[in-house]
Amino acid sequence: MFFRGLLNFQLHRFYDSMIDFSTAIELEEDSNPVYYLARGRAFACMGILTEAMKDISVAVNLDETIQ
Repeated sequence: MFFRGLLNFQLHRFYDSMIDFSTAIELEEDSNPVYYLARGRAFACMGILTEAMKDISVAVNLDETIQ
């Protein structure tokens, strides 16, 4: 799901990419900060900034090296 989300993001299908990233987050046993960062970017591109900030905050809390 994650890589399909990346493809959808590249094609500017932000809603579809957000759905794919959400599914990847649900399926992953351990929290992956890259998935949250990607979904946050998709939210930001759709103008849903509150959700974008939540996901980006989760990503940074999981991995402080993310910038």
